[in-house]
Amino acid sequence: MIEAATIDGSSMFGTYWRIILPIIKPAIAAQVILWFMGVWNDYLGPLIYVFSQHKMPIQLMIANFNAYYAIQNDFLLIWRHRL
Repeated sequence: MIEAATIDGSSMFGTYWRIILPIIKPAIAAQVILWFMGVWNDYLGPLIYVFSQHKMPIQLMIANFNAYYAIQNDFLLIWRHRL
């Protein structure tokens, strides 16, 4: 297809714009979605440079909450709460 466009007199930019870009649009969309999800779920970066709990994103708050309560070993309290 690229060679056919070149034979028809299309420039490199025209070939890219009219042929290559429409073909790779789904791949670009998938990459943008994966990039957005990676940025949205990033908690290592904010963990390094955000110190105030008022400025922490929700991912960090959940991670801190899990880390704090995952080490609780008061089994009697857990058992009483279950009853």
